[in-house]
Amino acid sequence: MRALLITLLVLVAVPAWAQDDPVPEERAELPALPNPFGLGWGAGMGLSDNFIGDPLVEEGDAFIDGNDIVRVTRFRDVKSRLILESHYTFRLINGSLGVGPVMFVQPGGNLFTAAGGGLLFELGEGPTSFNLIIGGLLDFDVTRLHPDYIDGFEAPTSQLAFVTREELQFFVGFVIGR
Repeated sequence: MRALLITLLVLVAVPAWAQDDPVPEERAELPALPNPFGLGWGAGMGLSDNFIGDPLVEEGDAFIDGNDIVRVTRFRDVKSRLILESHYTFRLINGSLGVGPVMFVQPGGNLFTAAGGGLLFELGEGPTSFNLIIGGLLDFDVTRLHPDYIDGFEAPTSQLAFVTREELQFFVGFVIGR
């Protein structure tokens, strides 16, 4: 019975309250964020690829078999990434195409796991634009199989060794943003 009374009260009170809205609809919209330098920003995703150096082999992707031979089960040169970016575009072709520099980071770990830059190509303008990034990034924490351990060859010791280092990679991504 109590639930029925509360439901009736809500059904009667809410429409009456909504009609007495003192704020006109044109002022109900939130103002745009200030952008004094014309910078755009967004969030996106992309792929990075290691064109330089040995293929990426992470822990768990390699083992030493019973004959002391190194075996690699999976090479990972391409990595998917989520990024946050900021860019500035110069408008070309009647304003429908923008091109400009971009800087981006991949959040995670100790604040950022990778950072990079390149060129952003923007088709359209504003929140509905389609953005493509082509550039390079520096991955701060790449774990690779030690160079002494080669797939298909005899292992120098009975334990696998891995090396962690920074590495420059090629990046292509898509961004949704302003």
